[in-house]
Amino acid sequence: MVGRIRVDREPPPIDPAHPARIAISHIYGGQVHWEVRAIKEVCGEDVIDLIPRTKLTDFLPPQIRPASEARSLTDQLRSIKPNHSSYRIVLINGTGTMLGDNLVGAGVFHRLHTLMKSSGLELRLTVVLGANAAQGSMSLWQRWDWVERVEPCSVSVEFIQNFDAMLDFSRLLKMDGYSTENFFDFYINHFGAERTLFPKASRNPAIRIQRRALDEAKSFLAPYAGKRLILLQSKASTEARSMPASFIKALLQNLLGDRENSERIVMLFGSLPEDVEHLSDHLLCCDAFTQESIDRYLALIAVSDEVITVDSLALHVAMGLNKPGKAYFSLSPPEIRLRYAPQISGHLIPGAQDLPYWHKHKSDDAWARWSEAYEEAWGMLSQG
Repeated sequence: MVGRIRVDREPPPIDPAHPARIAISHIYGGQVHWEVRAIKEVCGEDVIDLIPRTKLTDFLPPQIRPASEARSLTDQLRSIKPNHSSYRIVLINGTGTMLGDNLVGAGVFHRLHTLMKSSGLELRLTVVLGANAAQGSMSLWQRWDWVERVEPCSVSVEFIQNFDAMLDFSRLLKMDGYSTENFFDFYINHFGAERTLFPKASRNPAIRIQRRALDEAKSFLAPYAGKRLILLQSKASTEARSMPASFIKALLQNLLGDRENSERIVMLFGSLPEDVEHLSDHLLCCDAFTQESIDRYLALIAVSDEVITVDSLALHVAMGLNKPGKAYFSLSPPEIRLRYAPQISGHLIPGAQDLPYWHKHKSDDAWARWSEAYEEAWGMLSQG
């Protein structure tokens, strides 16, 4: 289900006056700050002469600033185009490269669009995804009627100049608040609006489930009518946020080991841990059903009775759909993510603050050295 967009990339244009330089007229990979890695994939390291972002500023539309740094979004837009009621905005790099980031960002922008429309302003968004955006990101944006188009990557400065204003999420992990704020608060601030404009009941992202995928999910689960359906998402996009096999085994035993739990079905993904064959009648592997279909995955969460997950896409969907459940955290405090989702209980692995990936989002090359420490911490949580 989780992959990378595969794009047949055209070679970036070359400035004839400077053959070793990428032409300034081109934004490659959907990233205004010129992501070195994306350019190296095509050009090779020896032919890169990076153009500083400051050289591009005069060619681009005004950038919307975070609410904490500037005037309100309404004031920013009206200073760009006075006496107008409709604004076309280009969003660079989506709202990140991962599925969860794009799902939450799109859902939060929908809340913003609805609010602005009620005050007489219309926002139309064109999304330029990063070159390494997760497969399915395009679908997460295309389902909203206020999105004019979604570009997979590689657009020109001339293309961007057609818009009234620009939002840039090129350096998502470096943006203020990404690690320390609730995601709704983070995105709404960087969209230029104040979170206080939104009732607390609407501070989870809006989630739109496709009708066809919902019907397919109901048909897939028809043999289990009357059972309590629990969706278990044990893996995140990084090992540092994922459940180890030993914890998954203990969790399944707790969910299904007693006779009174015989009416439960656990929907899961990925390989099973060893020695759970005696629970197989109550386990439903959903990999084949959701393969390459983000819409079916979202639909499974929509029809589930409960969601048990790590800090992942499934958590964001469950929050937006007001699903009850449990969420397990290893890299950040549960209260940050779950601030507006009291129906989900948060659980932090013991000693997480003292482990090396605290307040980070990805494991690195040192993961092999620290994996046992994380597994031990997960084990302590299962014993508690």
